[in-house]
Amino acid sequence: AGIAAAGVIFGAALGAPQLLPSVEYVNASPRGEIAGEARQAYSLEPINLLPNLSPFLFEDKVVGHWQGQGDDRHVFASKQETPAYFGIAPLVLIVIVFVLHRQLLQTTYRKESIAAVSLLVVTVLLMLGRYGVLNTLLECVPLISQFRAPGRYMSILCAAIAVLAGLALHWLTTRPSSFDRGAWIAVFTIPLLSTLLLLYAILMGSLLIDGMVVEFNRVALLIVGPVVAVLTAATVIVFNRRADKHSGVARLLGGLLLLICVADIAVCSFQIPLTAARTSIDDFLQKTKDMRLTADQSDFRYVGKLNRSWWQGMRQASGYLGIPPPEPLDLFGERGTGLTRQHLQLVSVMYAVGAQTIFTIPEYMPRFRLVNTLRHSDSPLEELAAVDLQSVVLCQPEAGAAFAGPSLLRQSSGQVDASFEHVRMLNETPEHLGFAVATSFEDRMLVLSDTWTRDWHATLNGEPVPLLPLFDGVLRGVHIPKAGKHTVEMFYRPVAFHRGLIIAGGALAVALALFFFGVVRRKHQSGTVPAQLEGDGAKE
Repeated sequence: AGIAAAGVIFGAALGAPQLLPSVEYVNASPRGEIAGEARQAYSLEPINLLPNLSPFLFEDKVVGHWQGQGDDRHVFASKQETPAYFGIAPLVLIVIVFVLHRQLLQTTYRKESIAAVSLLVVTVLLMLGRYGVLNTLLECVPLISQFRAPGRYMSILCAAIAVLAGLALHWLTTRPSSFDRGAWIAVFTIPLLSTLLLLYAILMGSLLIDGMVVEFNRVALLIVGPVVAVLTAATVIVFNRRADKHSGVARLLGGLLLLICVADIAVCSFQIPLTAARTSIDDFLQKTKDMRLTADQSDFRYVGKLNRSWWQGMRQASGYLGIPPPEPLDLFGERGTGLTRQHLQLVSVMYAVGAQTIFTIPEYMPRFRLVNTLRHSDSPLEELAAVDLQSVVLCQPEAGAAFAGPSLLRQSSGQVDASFEHVRMLNETPEHLGFAVATSFEDRMLVLSDTWTRDWHATLNGEPVPLLPLFDGVLRGVHIPKAGKHTVEMFYRPVAFHRGLIIAGGALAVALALFFFGVVRRKHQSGTVPAQLEGDGAKE
């Protein structure tokens, strides 16, 4: 345990150059500011574990009680979000073999079984989220407390199930055994429970949970669970009776059992999202043939002028990557706000490429420009429509006070000399930007349509100056107090990355020191042993 703990610490130290910046940027992103209730969204209702006994049990996935702004209702969600199905066939295999060979838990696979079962139990409690107990305790743990959507712990649960099923299948293919009363009970446990669910669905037709009416799926789909369970149990029984596990028949049965487990998970997990509505088998087959990725009205490819390296690739309109615009999508004011178009104008986007249409963004801002006025605003991005983006920029009051001081709040004035005033890019690399700037009068603001972070720093004529986060950090700006010609440079200096390098270097130095200390110690011990033997021989 001590060696394992030391290995984890050493590995984390070596990974510090990547881990520390990741933590910093997660905390600075919109996801880092999610409240506790929002982090527990997509918790798994306990009843959603029942479909593991019958994969198509419910017509819709049960979500629970939703309380929004002026909204109090019970809702259901698409089964594509955190589906809780990890296979009835692997469950049957695990239950039968671990009851048939109880000594597995005490002898051959004791450590592996205990580890997998412990991981399974802990993961189920984590998946329950607000319905369990562990998530409340984890709110006090740094970093982990920022994790959201507890239902996504399903991937770890599937890994634990796979380990247990693998151990069970390995034992079954290598050791002959006989059935006792407990084993026969285990054989019929899950098929019986699955059949009882089928009968309940046929007789009741619906289920009432906390005021929600949960509809069962069609009988034809509900039969899948009992059929797969019985087929798995029968294959295990026949396979277990084979004395020679290496015969052709035994290999065929083992392959069939493996095929059942894989097909159960693959086919049912694939079909579950498509049966949220009462689809026919013909509709299902047609959907499987036509499935393809297409961009909907919420996904666009944004193309920015002079900023392609930053904007290339798919950007979601919801701003998950720290980039506006917000939902709901409102590209040209069709929803009455036009916020999406204004956000795209702000960050110098020329086109929004949809599934079939290319939209041109009118009056988009240049990537860099000079403006006259800096104003304070508590909600800069919500006031875009009220300002002239060509001449005015907004920032939070605390940002203006911390990075620029109150002197920037005054509006600059003067006559722009178009023949003299300009902004020209001198140098552009991922970590360094250089500009030649000429201003006609005092107190101008150089605005760059690139995202602001604390790791970017600026100099004006070689002297360090504050880099101001404009529009909640969507843009960055440098105050140019005097008229004339200037050179502005921006450097990327990731503090967290450099700290990570120091930690990783220290860990590597400690590891090398321990290694050489061990080598010297072994040489010293190997030299003292012959000397002791010679001394003992001289005495004789």
